[in-house]
Amino acid sequence: MKKNITDESAKDLSISSYKRAYRVRLDHPVKTYLEEIPRENTVVFVDENVLFAHNWLKPVLESHDTVVLAATESLKSFNGVEEIIRSLFSRKINKNTCLYVVGGGVLQDAIGFTASIFFRGLNWCFVPTTLLAQADSCIGSKTSLNFDSGKNQLGTFHPPIDICIDPIFLKSLPEEHYRSGLGEIFHYLLVSGEKDFEFGATSLDGVLHDRSKTSSMIERSLMIKKEMIEVDEFDGGPRRVFNYGHSFGHAIEAATGFSIPHGIAVSIGMDVANMLSVHKGLVAPTFRNRVRRALIKIWGENTLAPSMVERFVDALSRDKKNEQGEVKVILTKGFGEMFLTSLDIDSSTQTLLNDYFEDRLQWRDI
Repeated sequence: MKKNITDESAKDLSISSYKRAYRVRLDHPVKTYLEEIPRENTVVFVDENVLFAHNWLKPVLESHDTVVLAATESLKSFNGVEEIIRSLFSRKINKNTCLYVVGGGVLQDAIGFTASIFFRGLNWCFVPTTLLAQADSCIGSKTSLNFDSGKNQLGTFHPPIDICIDPIFLKSLPEEHYRSGLGEIFHYLLVSGEKDFEFGATSLDGVLHDRSKTSSMIERSLMIKKEMIEVDEFDGGPRRVFNYGHSFGHAIEAATGFSIPHGIAVSIGMDVANMLSVHKGLVAPTFRNRVRRALIKIWGENTLAPSMVERFVDALSRDKKNEQGEVKVILTKGFGEMFLTSLDIDSSTQTLLNDYFEDRLQWRDI
């Protein structure tokens, strides 16, 4: 996918979907948006940490039927969804009830999944409060639940009807979660092409020190994703290149007990993909090293221990995108040239992964 920066402005995106077109409001004042929510036949779900970090939210939502939730990974499970369903039944909602979600990807997945199955589909609106949700997961229709130790093994396609993005939430975002969002943004920029990567690489130091400068990255990330999901919403063909870094990233999450945030795991996962691509002769070492110098600013002090490699390989072998017993991953031939392939976990690959987890390939040029 070679698509580079354009001058197109996207202050109000419309995303085509199998259900309907839905709207994304960029840089939109969220306080005004929430004050205009209908008070009848709506339920607002809000992340307790977001409510605590933004004192102005409580008075805005006090006249609405509001449910405060802890946005932990356990919420993205059958047990977590069951509690959400019970809270909705206790309110005697109907098929016309609209659910509003104020939070990050965990609430998005849990409430979005619930909305997709409740009365065979409720409308819902999303106010993403993390960089990862604002720049990536808010569009694309996917909802996901974890099962056992598997990440996002279950889910549906059920887009919100409206999305409101306000950078105000990024001010209180913990550093690790902010970097997690940057990891996802860079995955889109790399899939898009060299000019978009350079745009990100030259902007990276600035956005790491000043979060108010992130809006252009969010917009560009969504524009890249919009182009792809409108031709492959159900992830059956070309959209699969967006799995670049993700099979490895999900395996890193599982191997570390989800102690590394998703986007940071993806940033390391892209480096793993690039390292394997070099050793398969698909791309020059200079490509991997150039990209790694940007990615390492995102993953920071997060490292992988040698003891994790066995759990990593086990999780990789159980990834939901595998087919007929084959491990399916995205490797690369360069900027904008990612492709789906099978990965043999043979002795050569195992040696490379062992070396990577032992730090011999993770921190130095190759």
